[in-house]
Amino acid sequence: MHPLPEPLPAGAPPRRPTAYLGWLARHQWVSIALGTALDTVWLCTLAFTPWAIGRTIDEGVATGDLVRLLIWAGIVLAFEAVHSVVEGLRDRGGIINWMRATYRSIGLISRHAARAGYAIGKRVSTGEIGATVTGDAMSIAHLGYLVGAFIAALLSYGIVGAILLGSSVPLGLLVLVGVPLSSALFFVVVRPLRTRQADQRAASGRMTALAADTVAGLRVLRGAGGEAMFVDRYQRASDETKAAGIRLATPLGLIDAIQVLIPGCFIVALTWAGALLVQAGHLTPGQLVSFYGYAGFLVIPIRLAAEAVSAFTRGQVGAGRVLGVLAVEPLTSAAGGRPPADGALHDDASGLHLEPGRFVALVGDDAASVSALLDRLARLDDTAPDAGGVRWGADPLSSIALPALRARIVRADADPFLFRGTLRDAVDPHGTSGDDAVSAAVHAAAAGDVVESVQHGLAGAIGERGRLVSGGQRQRIGLARALALEPEWLLLENPTSAVDSHTEAIIAGRLRRAREGRSTLVATTSPMLLAEADEVVRLTGGAVSAVGTHRELLDTDPEYLALVRRAEGD
Repeated sequence: MHPLPEPLPAGAPPRRPTAYLGWLARHQWVSIALGTALDTVWLCTLAFTPWAIGRTIDEGVATGDLVRLLIWAGIVLAFEAVHSVVEGLRDRGGIINWMRATYRSIGLISRHAARAGYAIGKRVSTGEIGATVTGDAMSIAHLGYLVGAFIAALLSYGIVGAILLGSSVPLGLLVLVGVPLSSALFFVVVRPLRTRQADQRAASGRMTALAADTVAGLRVLRGAGGEAMFVDRYQRASDETKAAGIRLATPLGLIDAIQVLIPGCFIVALTWAGALLVQAGHLTPGQLVSFYGYAGFLVIPIRLAAEAVSAFTRGQVGAGRVLGVLAVEPLTSAAGGRPPADGALHDDASGLHLEPGRFVALVGDDAASVSALLDRLARLDDTAPDAGGVRWGADPLSSIALPALRARIVRADADPFLFRGTLRDAVDPHGTSGDDAVSAAVHAAAAGDVVESVQHGLAGAIGERGRLVSGGQRQRIGLARALALEPEWLLLENPTSAVDSHTEAIIAGRLRRAREGRSTLVATTSPMLLAEADEVVRLTGGAVSAVGTHRELLDTDPEYLALVRRAEGD
């Protein structure tokens, strides 16, 4: 048994669905070959059983030879014993192949999501990624389970065809000609299935994405009374998925019908032709019984071949979805030089200039412009407008190696993403901070009551995305996480927007003290945070329009005063 998950291949996979399926097969060809061998033995022992039964009748029963009867009966039992043992082994081998392919596709998606980072969230919804991992990766892997069965089905057909040709050329030709014709008919049905399956998969992905986004914002929806609107949107998405599924049902139903019809036609044709040959004296009674057995046996390879073709169709659709996620290019390049030992941050587009070691507040009249400025300073998107106009000291920010930059410049959102795990994991996800550092970060973020409210404190679980805590508590956990990293530059966007005024006042004072001697930029309109700032920068239309202390701007800038009063009213 291979330990799972396995290490991922270093190179990038092919960009075409069929080539991707072949690439997966090449990376587990040994286990696929073993599974194919087991499938072949499994089917061939079953294929030879009717032949052995026919010999038993002709050489033992018809002649009254007890010894020959016992010999051939023993051979029949041996075939059945081997078939039974190998059946369990082939199931195990098929599941191993399925799991290896599943984990490899899931691992590729996970690795690429980590590398692409910010780009994944912008281009692909969380629900779509979840549907790709839980649905498409498994559809692809099912092909690895059936590829051996498909090869074994073809091989066993050849063996049966050779036996039939040796016994009767007309019956042998019936099998050898009938199988290609049935396969051709099957492909005619499968062709429209691929398009309809892709449509159904796309509709299902949209519905899953909508459900995931709705659950993530459920508390906000309830607070705003927007549940009915989202229920209606989900109902429409569900209806679209149902309609796509109904359109898909016709070819799927036809495939199921063909899987019954084709074997039935073979049974009737073989039985009728065999009876005529026995009547004419060209076949023995034992051979006729064998033909009955072959007629029943042929159902299995036909069904396996049909399942394999159907799995290939689903696998191509799934591979296309996986490759769609893998095609998302990172918005930043990891390559670059070393960051400067020290230096100011400067953004040409806005005119913002930040000296190191200061606690600066940023007030803007447009939330989108403020967020875009913080993204540029954190270098989240090298393709964004004006992204190349940010300098750290004398060096362009885009020329600095991304790992080093991420370690020294940290950007924290107002709505942080929390992973499933303990509260301590959420505050210290890398496990590099000691108890004192974690406690200090929790204290600075005024999150002590969060620790007390969670069962088992820092060792307690907070649920997926922190759903076991409130929105304000999630925000403070995110702030504590950013503070625990102790970055040289910390860029905060509305870090107290979800807390009450009393907690906000506590955070304002503690945040200033916790960041003493380090560089901090806080985008906020909170009077309490603004009062703690060494300097306040006002942004108008995405450009710096005023700089001063909070008190100076209140006295000299009416628009700034209006922004602050509006925040106080909120």
